[in-house]
Amino acid sequence: MLGAEFLRHLLPQQGGYEVGYAGDGFCFDNEQRRHKVYMQDFEISASLVTNGEYIEFIEAGGYDTFSYWFDEGWAWRCKHQINSPLYWTKIEGQWHYYTLAGLKPLDKDALLSHVSYYWLGASR
Repeated sequence: MLGAEFLRHLLPQQGGYEVGYAGDGFCFDNEQRRHKVYMQDFEISASLVTNGEYIEFIEAGGYDTFSYWFDEGWAWRCKHQINSPLYWTKIEGQWHYYTLAGLKPLDKDALLSHVSYYWLGASR
């Protein structure tokens, strides 16, 4: 994974799993109806991505590397000349983002949020 090699990853094994809520207490509606699913092998980070980690991905060339994008996302990125998340901008070497209170320096330790499906696909 470009720009975030230091992240610890989970490697769930391919196979059948039961998913969904199994208790008697409160659960959200999207957790109901316990059922079996089959999962292929995949890799996922054991922690949430921070703004700083995503900056590393961007600055390591992640937005310019086709293999990190789904085909539809790459076409969108090229057509619109996208080089960073919509509300992010780099000013004099410092990343900032637009908030309801105006332009603010980006907190590198904060969790990444407000990015589109295409941007999330880019960091796979």
